[in-house]
Amino acid sequence: MCRSRPLSRFLAVTGLLLAAASAPLAPAAAQELAGNYVLLADQSDDVARVIEKGTAGMNFLFRPIARSRLKKTNQPYLTVEIQRTDSTYGIGSDGDDPVVTPASGEVIKWRRKDGEVFDVNTVETEGGVRQTFTADDGSRENFWLPQADGGLELQVTIRSGKLPEPIRYRMIYRRS
Repeated sequence: MCRSRPLSRFLAVTGLLLAAASAPLAPAAAQELAGNYVLLADQSDDVARVIEKGTAGMNFLFRPIARSRLKKTNQPYLTVEIQRTDSTYGIGSDGDDPVVTPASGEVIKWRRKDGEVFDVNTVETEGGVRQTFTADDGSRENFWLPQADGGLELQVTIRSGKLPEPIRYRMIYRRS
């Protein structure tokens, strides 16, 4: 009888450890990022200037069209809300409904307010959360990174075969 107690305790502890290891948990970076944020414009890149520089090498006929479209679709988010559940990410800006995607990284179809449709997915990676919007003519990647002071850094990368090289900029937010 004495021998069975240590074995039963071992099995009970092993069972608890296995149950805890297999329980679904929201990733740490996503939980750390969950919340509401406000743009710190003075600490962020000047998006219009980055777009001007990034399109400077384009053909002079297409450059104004590209600049206009990029400036229209890359207005800095003044406010950001990040939500995380066991199965989804929800990332919204400026009071708009959040873009809700599966936490599994599965790609979904999403329609922007202007009607353009994108393939969107969101995954936790490299200590942050990477949200990618893909259309026929290119992609935008939002990489959300937690900051030591509780704030948020957004690194944006825009790619298109029509651009001479990817356009990159960063925005800094404080928790509100």
